Amino acid sequence: MIMNNGFVPVATASPNTRVADPMANAELCCDAIVRAANAGAKVVALPEVVLTSYIADDMLCHDIVLGAAEETLAHLVAETAKLDVVFSVGLPLCVNGKIYNTLAICHAGEIMGVVPKTYIPTYGVDFEGRWFSSGPADVTYITVAGQEHVPFGSHQVFRCCQMPQLCLGYEICEDIWA
Repeated sequence: MIMNNGFVPVATASPNTRVADPMANAELCCDAIVRAANAGAKVVALPEVVLTSYIADDMLCHDIVLGAAEETLAHLVAETAKLDVVFSVGLPLCVNGKIYNTLAICHAGEIMGVVPKTYIPTYGVDFEGRWFSSGPADVTYITVAGQEHVPFGSHQVFRCCQMPQLCLGYEICEDIWA
């Protein structure tokens, strides 16, 4: 990874997702990550719950959708393993019987950590409390998408080994406003 005058190229992408179709959405995410990497981006941010679509609503509680999202994460990580880019991708994830709105932070075929959303909106058109639990701050370790000992918790900072001055922190939507 190369810094240019202290800056690293960052890209965002918001694919036109299909509701409760993680594999189709992962392909859209993969295309976006590849395009961004080819354009020189070293960090790519994808939306929250992008693998299932945010509007999947009550389907987010079904084991088949949760399992497909996690399996699809493994596929996406494998498909992008050779790219020199860190990316975050949103998915619902069941951990210890609770469902969380999470971002998986990935690089070089590895899930470096999973960051759960902490502040769950329950007002207006947003009623995430129906599906999601508030994520823990303390970091524990989980198995996700076939990878063991993956850090899970909202208080994580990801530091680049090649450039220790590059640190990435992630917050999901409401978390940044709170």
